[in-house]
Amino acid sequence: MINQPLVRRGFTLIETIIYIGLSGLVLAGIISAAYPMFTSTDKIVANVTTEGEVAFIMHKISWAVSSSKMPISPAIILPSTEASADNFSVTNQSGGTIKFRQALTASNIEISEDGGVTWEILNASRVPITNFLARHVYNSASGFPRYLEISFMANGKPFGPVREYLPY
Repeated sequence: MINQPLVRRGFTLIETIIYIGLSGLVLAGIISAAYPMFTSTDKIVANVTTEGEVAFIMHKISWAVSSSKMPISPAIILPSTEASADNFSVTNQSGGTIKFRQALTASNIEISEDGGVTWEILNASRVPITNFLARHVYNSASGFPRYLEISFMANGKPFGPVREYLPY
C-alpha cells in the first residue's frame, strides 16, 4: 500500500473564527458611521416641518394685520394695552373681525374669521405651539399702535419676537 499525502480542503476552525471576527469589526465600523446620518435626517425633517409651520402662522398673522382698517377705532385689540396677551383680534377693512388665540386645551394657535363664533387650528398636530404672546407697541405721536410683536414656541424652540408693523 502506498501512502498518499492527504489533501486538505477548506478552512480550519481557527481561520474561520478569525474571518468572522474581522467581518464583525468591519460591519460595526460601517454601522457606527452610518447611524448618525440616519438620525440627523429625522432631525432635519423635523426642523424643516417646524419652520414651515412657523412661516405659515406668521404669514397668516401678517395677512390679518395688513388687512386692518385705519385707526378710526382700535383696529388691533389686545385684552390689555400694557401687557402681552395670548390672544388678539384684528378689525379688517370690510368691518369683519379676525381673532387669533392660543388654544385652551391643546398646543395650537387658532384663528376665527367670523368674530369668534367658529375656531380653526392653524398649525399641524405634529408641531405643538406654546407660549403664544402678542403685544402692541404704541406710537407716542399718534397714540395708535405702531407694531404688533408676536412670540411663541414651536416644537420647543422659541420664535420671535417678530414685529408686524401696522399699515397706518
